[in-house]
Amino acid sequence: SREYFRRPGIDERLYEFGDRRLSTADVARSVERFIELAETDDDATWLAAVAAADCRMFGRRDVQFTAYFEPELDARLVADETFRYPLFAPPSPQDLERLGVAAGELTRERIDRAGALDGSGLAIAWLDDPVERFFLHVQGSGVLRFGDGSVRRVGYAGSNGLAYTSVGRLMLDRGLLGPGEASAVGIRAALTADPEGRDELMFANERYIYFALSDAAAAVGSLGVPLVAGRSLAADPEFLPSGAVVYFETDKPVLDDDGGFVGWEPAARFALIHDAGAAIRGPDRIDIFWGTGTDAGVAAGYVNRPGNLYVLDCDDAPEEDDYQAE
Repeated sequence: SREYFRRPGIDERLYEFGDRRLSTADVARSVERFIELAETDDDATWLAAVAAADCRMFGRRDVQFTAYFEPELDARLVADETFRYPLFAPPSPQDLERLGVAAGELTRERIDRAGALDGSGLAIAWLDDPVERFFLHVQGSGVLRFGDGSVRRVGYAGSNGLAYTSVGRLMLDRGLLGPGEASAVGIRAALTADPEGRDELMFANERYIYFALSDAAAAVGSLGVPLVAGRSLAADPEFLPSGAVVYFETDKPVLDDDGGFVGWEPAARFALIHDAGAAIRGPDRIDIFWGTGTDAGVAAGYVNRPGNLYVLDCDDAPEEDDYQAE
């Protein structure tokens, strides 16, 4: 967050919490103050106590929490009979002119079924599973393991600009999934089990993601900074300030050794807003970055819980009546 706020040209904005307002400059100063507090002592209980005394908290109650992760996938740089599902770089205006299409006309169906980008030279890697490719689009980044043993990250580089549609919600509405089954685990299993019907469902989400290969050491969010598992959140920047220090309260899934769901336990911690997403819209939606790999993906797939979020203002010592909660 400090790195983000020290860049030139950060847009100055105001965020309203009840009758209080926070500016981008306030948030940046709060980050510096929180770092100062955190570096004073490494005891979490002490930090929570001193932050409560030193910072105002601006609350949003009844927030819906989900989670996302960075998948690890086998890939190839050249297509073959198995690896035949491409990941595309964003088409340039010249590419669109040459293809004779407008950006908004490149729906998921037109790209993946009709082959609108085939032969364009925009394919940067090839996967062996269309369902895993679809989930990579939803997550926005991943780790690709190539046949020669090399590993590279692939990250969000743009989209076709069309609206995001929740396939899980669509499957619930059609009775293809029952209540409680619309987790990422359930959706993936249902799509994989129905090769004939899966494409129609995936095509219903017309938003298509373009990617770029990267040698980054960690997943990177929309702020261009590394994401930290369990500590980096995606939020709507129209309502919640990018880079802000927050405290959240929700539940996290408890899994057995085989990745089976056992139950829920409370989760409450400091975190920071480092990312955004097409599906994360409005003041009451938060997506928690859960980490990289299969285990993170299994756990993240279950997270869909209510909770509370508090944005910290550590710029000045608070007055007793400064706490505001909506």
